[in-house]
Amino acid sequence: MRYSSEASRIRKILPGTALSYVPIQESIGAAAFVSLPFATRVFMENLQRRSGVTLGARELGEIQDALIARRHDIDFPFHPGRVVLQDLTGTPALVDLAGLREAVAAGGGDPRSVNPSLPTQMVVDHSLCVEADGSVPRCRELNLEAERNKNAERFAFHDWASRAFGNFACLPPGRGILHQINLEYLSPVVSESKGLAFPDTLIGTDSHTPMINALGVLGWGVGGIEAESVMLGRPILTRLPELVTVELRGRLPEGAMATDLVLALTAFLRSEGVVGAIVEFRGEGAASLSLPDRATVSNMAPEFGATAALFAIDGETLRFLRATGRNAACLARVEAYARAQGLWSECLGEAVYDRRLVFELPRTGRVVAGPSQPHELLPLSDLGKRVGVKRVRDSHSDLRLGDQDGDSHHDLRFGDRVGDSHSDLQFGDRNGDSHQDLGRQVGDSHRGKTEIRTSAPPGGTWLLPGDGALVIAAITSCTNTSNPRSLVAAGLLAKRARERGLTKRPWIKTSFAPGSLAVESYLSAAGLLAPLEELGFGIVGQGCTTCNGMSGGLSAAIEEEILARDLRAAAILSGNRNFNGRIHPRVSEAWLASPALVVALSLAGTVTLDPCADPLAFDPEGKPVRLAELWPSEADIAAVLAAIDFPSHFLAARAPTLAPREGLADEVPPLYSWDEASTYIRNPPWLDESLTAPSPLRGLRPLAVLGDNVTTDDLSPSGAILPESSAGRWLLSRGVRPEDFNSYGTRRGDHLVAVRATLANNRLRNEMVPGRVGPFSLLEPEGRVMGLYEAGAAQAARNQELVIIAGKNYGAGSSRDWAAKGVRLLGVRVVIAEGFERIHRSNLVGMGILPLEFEAGTTRHDLGLRGAETFDILGRPGVGARLRLSMRRASGESLEVPLRCRLDGPEEERAYAAGGLLPLIRDEILAASRRPDAGAKE
Repeated sequence: MRYSSEASRIRKILPGTALSYVPIQESIGAAAFVSLPFATRVFMENLQRRSGVTLGARELGEIQDALIARRHDIDFPFHPGRVVLQDLTGTPALVDLAGLREAVAAGGGDPRSVNPSLPTQMVVDHSLCVEADGSVPRCRELNLEAERNKNAERFAFHDWASRAFGNFACLPPGRGILHQINLEYLSPVVSESKGLAFPDTLIGTDSHTPMINALGVLGWGVGGIEAESVMLGRPILTRLPELVTVELRGRLPEGAMATDLVLALTAFLRSEGVVGAIVEFRGEGAASLSLPDRATVSNMAPEFGATAALFAIDGETLRFLRATGRNAACLARVEAYARAQGLWSECLGEAVYDRRLVFELPRTGRVVAGPSQPHELLPLSDLGKRVGVKRVRDSHSDLRLGDQDGDSHHDLRFGDRVGDSHSDLQFGDRNGDSHQDLGRQVGDSHRGKTEIRTSAPPGGTWLLPGDGALVIAAITSCTNTSNPRSLVAAGLLAKRARERGLTKRPWIKTSFAPGSLAVESYLSAAGLLAPLEELGFGIVGQGCTTCNGMSGGLSAAIEEEILARDLRAAAILSGNRNFNGRIHPRVSEAWLASPALVVALSLAGTVTLDPCADPLAFDPEGKPVRLAELWPSEADIAAVLAAIDFPSHFLAARAPTLAPREGLADEVPPLYSWDEASTYIRNPPWLDESLTAPSPLRGLRPLAVLGDNVTTDDLSPSGAILPESSAGRWLLSRGVRPEDFNSYGTRRGDHLVAVRATLANNRLRNEMVPGRVGPFSLLEPEGRVMGLYEAGAAQAARNQELVIIAGKNYGAGSSRDWAAKGVRLLGVRVVIAEGFERIHRSNLVGMGILPLEFEAGTTRHDLGLRGAETFDILGRPGVGARLRLSMRRASGESLEVPLRCRLDGPEEERAYAAGGLLPLIRDEILAASRRPDAGAKE
């Protein structure tokens, strides 16, 4: 160890600039330095530059030695340079800070001391709902108007926060998706302050924050509670994750999209077990990928379970920065710093990792993922071959899949008359005319009207072809709408489809929600926006829509038919999430696919076919049209991309700089004026003694017993609120009309609504209530089946504390802290699982809930649970503690099993002991305000 106390003060001039930087090689030596992976080099720089803040020389030296040795058992502080928020998770975080100001003021402290101490940027991108789909004229304007009307209270609160908090800025709706804006211009890649250059680093309240890793920027997703802590100046205490390198070999084959690659990688890396790891992509294959393709891969780090998914800085990074309008000074600074600090790709040849994996790019083919998990990979040709799925290759098929010679003397039919094996709903006649009147538009979701009868009367017909009917097709989410190649391919496919006279199926709700205003500009310039619009993929707005469950309502006709016939309706989207119930409560299966495949499948209207071999549709002359005829060549795509002047489009679309509104904090009241009548924003209860008081953890009753891969969508849905749900009934009681319900996600600023959304997924399976699907539980000791929220509320009224027991990967999915907040409000004090997702486990601790794991070899099945049991937690919770679960059955029989405490560091132990992270922060702020030197300046 050759670190000295002077090392953190070493500065060198960055070549070709007037800037200095902290050279990490100077303190650890070249031999140790060359073995460090990219992420470790960033951690080292952060430690050395910020060492005087939290560490002395000896502690810093010990941590550096541990990082060089790739030890994973040493806690160290990481100081991100900034925080990014999206509005569904950011709004509750800001509400918490406003509530914390109230608590500090009540304790005699200065409420303005609760204030972000580092740049915090929020983009309102998750409250856009597809009320008017992409086939409706002026759909974008209608959706934006509806968004502003429904969210007026939330947006007014955002405005107060923008003026009351320093270091905070908010970009209003309609400007794009946070992650794409982050790529396009928020990140400088290499930051500069007071003449010092250093890596851009960040954390975000969206699990897809790692999309920025494609630029060589270290950042990852955290829960809102942890983000609040960082915003208030506390470092993240972390341990070095497992470091995995993935060598990408070869190049993507002709016809494979970035989506195909990332879905294949997700399945591969899930199978290799990279959960919690930092993954670094290297090799000739990584070098061959464009920056947008890399961003598509990095975006889905949470889907394959990684903390981060990094690509080193190289020439492609500079090309992207130039294409998105960064200036020459930025490009020079990035290249000079990356080369000098060893963050340039060519400087990492001798880096040593914990594991090395190899992935062959040439093996990537066209795929989809589903029906409910992003890692459920399926070759496109197998889409209609799944067990239990009836192919449309029968006598009632509109597609005539068994007829390969294009014989036009077959009726083109979809759907059966009730009680009859024949159909009157003919979408083409014997002369092959597919341009006949298709009945009428299925419904105008903006106006809430429908012109088609929902029930099939005697002699009538159904609207849908049966199980597997596509009712939603959406080009959406940050994953793919940041990728020009993928979008140009979709546009070219749409253009060819229109040239063949094809239209999308009339029962499908279609939409296109790009992540940037630049997308509309460059697609329009290329002549590709119009054909997309003609197929129903008009731009519905700039934001995260269907991927986040903001798909809007289906027409009454379609929804009632799904229910009446008990159909397995389907959705296809170019998103990153397809968990049960996420896309729409009436959609049983959701498939992730490239934007071009979304367009292609909308022509077929079903997922019960082989899209690679079967006709997607028939043209006006009755000739079959197959995918291969529509798919653009690489040369076609490349020609369009080469003709686009990307810098001009990105510069024209660039939103105003997300800079804090300086000097305004003193002009507004430091405390928010809460409106008790609001159903959007309410003073949160997290600091109430009833929630923060310690518990002996005795006599706990189960609220839910759940299986593997329980997601945060199960624990706290973000999509549509149904009138019959607990939250829906409560809103109705407050005079809110169903059309104004908005979504679960947009109402997380009001805990009285959000707690009623807890475990409200209509596809939840609580093993305490076998045979029932949905949000149900068992009220004990009565043994009465009832709604889960109602059961939890009844137990809370009795002061009965609760436990949740689950399988593997508990809390997978989005980084929403309400998945922990909701169960805490229902009285849950402990969650016992076989394993936890990283962010959710942290959120549980932040809410004062104890995460415990079964020891290897033990699962919930070994307990023989029925729901009437009571539980004691024996032993003292602490870092690395071994505890015991003592269970008593209603019969009096008892059982004991070992547990492992998942408080993973001393800071988490302190937060749990305080009743949660917010109570701990409040106590620290008040203690600091009472010190004699509290008002002294440094």
